[in-house]
Amino acid sequence: MVDLPNMRWCSEVGYHDFIELFKTKIVQAEVNNPKEIESIFNESIEQAIVDSLLLHIEDINSSVVSFSWISATSDDVFCRLGLMSKKHYDNNLMLINNDEFNILYPGEYIDNLELVRQFEEAFNLQLKIAPDDPDILSILLNRILSMFNYISNQAKTVSRTCHVGKLLLSHQGVYKYRSIVDIDSLEHQSNSISLEQISHIPFNFNGHE
Repeated sequence: MVDLPNMRWCSEVGYHDFIELFKTKIVQAEVNNPKEIESIFNESIEQAIVDSLLLHIEDINSSVVSFSWISATSDDVFCRLGLMSKKHYDNNLMLINNDEFNILYPGEYIDNLELVRQFEEAFNLQLKIAPDDPDILSILLNRILSMFNYISNQAKTVSRTCHVGKLLLSHQGVYKYRSIVDIDSLEHQSNSISLEQISHIPFNFNGHE
């Protein structure tokens, strides 16, 4: 997960050389808006294809990046989450709906869609939570870490360390927090992580206004 100082977060899955190229470009550019990310994404796709001597076009085009940012209207301020992939979205920015989990599956899942089916049977990817629910953070963390634990148990390419990017909108400003969670440090039963366990995770917070 990449910190975008002037925006929010960016994460990627796919062909390694393309991902590293894209991350380098996006950090150096200090992007300020989604249009700049779209441009860098398309530049990186083209360069990665040339650098690979046209040998990994399918892998590069199948790669996916996600990123978040803050949008505002005259009445409201809200968070946006977008996806880009040449193969899946034809290099266009795809906005994610609210109240939905969007999973960027690792290669093992893409190569075996039965794993995807089993995962989506185990977890409801739509979650309705009232914005004023006092337990909203615990509910979301429980679901996210449980999903991550499930996938990382099955996919050898996924580490047991989960990076969680959180965004807080308040009257005092916009704050970002990054937590690094060692899943193996949690005591869990089956594929579920309890709220009590989450509350004791030693998060490392780095906040930015």
